[in-house]
Amino acid sequence: MKTTGQNRLIYLLLVALLVVNFSFVYADSAAAQPLEQGSHNYGTANRFETGFDHLNVHINYPQTDYDNLNVAISGWIRSTIEQYKTAGNGAGALFIDYDANLVAEKYISVKLFARYQDETGRVSDSQVNFNLYRDSSKMLSINDLFNDDQLVDLKARLAYASGIEARYFETNSLDCWQLTDRAFELDLLADDYSPLIKEDFHFTLPYGNLFDLAAITERLNQHPSTWLATSDIVNLKSDKKIALTFDDGPGPYTERLLDILQKHGARATFFVVGKRVGGRQETVARMPKQYCEVANHTWSHPALTKISNARVESELKATSDAILAATGSGAAMSRAPYGALNGRVKALTYQLGYYFISWSIDPKDWLTKNADKTYNHVINRVSDGQIILLHDIHKQSVDAAERLIPKLIEQGYELVTVSELLGQGGVVPQGGKVYNKR
Repeated sequence: MKTTGQNRLIYLLLVALLVVNFSFVYADSAAAQPLEQGSHNYGTANRFETGFDHLNVHINYPQTDYDNLNVAISGWIRSTIEQYKTAGNGAGALFIDYDANLVAEKYISVKLFARYQDETGRVSDSQVNFNLYRDSSKMLSINDLFNDDQLVDLKARLAYASGIEARYFETNSLDCWQLTDRAFELDLLADDYSPLIKEDFHFTLPYGNLFDLAAITERLNQHPSTWLATSDIVNLKSDKKIALTFDDGPGPYTERLLDILQKHGARATFFVVGKRVGGRQETVARMPKQYCEVANHTWSHPALTKISNARVESELKATSDAILAATGSGAAMSRAPYGALNGRVKALTYQLGYYFISWSIDPKDWLTKNADKTYNHVINRVSDGQIILLHDIHKQSVDAAERLIPKLIEQGYELVTVSELLGQGGVVPQGGKVYNKR
């Protein structure tokens, strides 16, 4: 059928109206509750918009000169998107913006804030802060800025200003802080302190009151960073998960390994030998602070199948006690030295409440002591749900881990603890049982 000039004009007008109507509908859903523009005074500003089914995403974020800071930023963004993709029916709009400032040429403070509005109009906000000391390229925690006495003073001031009792700050994180040119600033988020406060509380501590920038710089030059990756920012959140496990430590290379894990926001499980804990309590105490897991590898590393029931119990209990002294928590999760188990040991440990973790990938790094062989063995065999066995008492094994960790993340794996891996598979560990993968 031929279209007359008049019909063609009507047709074009209808198309134009549809396009305009679609644009208004999209704009209404996408910009119903936009965030106020953040301060983008540091880094290269990046912006993208995308959509997932019915979720519209609008994001501003900074690119910096520091890989560890970029990984933390992108990881939080991705995990936030994943959170709202699965919230309700996933419909709505998500906005992310940021503040990024360079302070005294030495400190980078980045605050990311997100606002999600679902299709009913309900709004929820979230926030994360990252701070980096440029002289060492280290991420900072609040413990890097304040000594113990200063933290007590800070919490007392927070309690007075906010009306929240200081004891609540012992169990709720003080992670949302940043440095500015004039002051230390900290946010108490209503979601974290509900019902004690009904809206976010902003606290400002001017320099020279409790400390100044010169004092902070001096402290940072004397003490390494204690920054801890949080569960919100680890590994960019992947559907593929594996557990790196390290046996026989703590040893002389364990601190270096923890630094590597911290740099990449990765978690691992450490099966420690009890008699080695006492000499390196601070190292073991650091593990759970980085969301790593501390587990039991007996007191003196005997083959459990070759010792008496009384000694099996003693080996496991003494190590659990040593872990408790270092971290504040004992360890029911265990690994049998040499993987040696039999029915008698399993029956005993069932009564005692201990369970055992084996492995699904063993590069025999303790035997080869060759970083290249260890790296290649793991990379050629890794797949989702695997538990990988390594040993942090060998330098070559830590050398291999330094290459493996970023490579595995690059391949899309999230490096989690054994408990997280088993939990994702719906496994509830039971005494006397052995688990070697998800």
